[in-house]
Amino acid sequence: MQFKIFVDKTSSDPTPLETLLSDIKSSLKSNIVSLKTYDVSQEEARNEAEKLGLDEIPALLFDKVRISGQINEYFIIAVVAQLITKEGDDRTGSDILIAGDDGNRLKIASSFLIKQANIREETQNFLMLIREKPSQFNPKEIEQLASNGTTVYLLSNFEDEKITKKITRLGMDNNVLIGHILRSNIHMTLAITMRKSRPFSGSYLRTKTTEKGHVGKWSPLLHDSIKELKNFFVTLDGELKTVLDSVEKEEYTLFFMSDHGFNRRDKGFYINQWLIDEGYLTIKESVSFIGKLGITQKGIAAMLDKVG
Repeated sequence: MQFKIFVDKTSSDPTPLETLLSDIKSSLKSNIVSLKTYDVSQEEARNEAEKLGLDEIPALLFDKVRISGQINEYFIIAVVAQLITKEGDDRTGSDILIAGDDGNRLKIASSFLIKQANIREETQNFLMLIREKPSQFNPKEIEQLASNGTTVYLLSNFEDEKITKKITRLGMDNNVLIGHILRSNIHMTLAITMRKSRPFSGSYLRTKTTEKGHVGKWSPLLHDSIKELKNFFVTLDGELKTVLDSVEKEEYTLFFMSDHGFNRRDKGFYINQWLIDEGYLTIKESVSFIGKLGITQKGIAAMLDKVG
């Protein structure tokens, strides 16, 4: 897809619209987007703008659509609406139906919504990204978002593809949360921005891949986005309730456990050593050499804590 960028350059530095589109192009990890820039300070580009009837600069043209004005969340919402809906309505929620196997529009629209999360300064931002495959995440982009203070929640079916070291390293950042889901046909991007500790703006798109194509919902409204986020966790709680209800009848005790978290660990608890220290566990096999010296995991951990 080609995007035509009309700007009035007063210096050699890229304009905000050029920077936005350049970032989106690089974040997509493929050549599904091409950019062509027209500097209306030059006569040839100015004549082209007049020919197209462009009264306001900067402007973005694609698919016989023209969007102009200040580069903010409203500009981005207008672009997304034109990309994924028939009516191009950027004022209310609507259905999404992208026929066939053209997932490129979805990817481009999601990239714009991701940029929406950091379009304003002095904001707190939250992103929920659900992808059909882990390879559809852009580790470099997510790392940059997290370093800017954005909280990013990544969800995908990690059984379908071998998780890469780059994705694993992302989880070591406190601003990145990673979760596994069983489905492999969901694409979702949800962005919520906070200003002065209050929700300021939000939008989302969510689709399911079907025989008809990509079918789903989209909304540029904050209250719809908050509702969508709540519904996700309500559904999750409902699944847990189903499990709880089934085990109560059988008089089982249910334990919720996690294999590990992708966060920094400053303290360690060695349960076997605690059991030994409290007299609940004895070792029948021969003790190792360092064990005979009285050196335990607990002691090593305490020593490491002291030296930092």
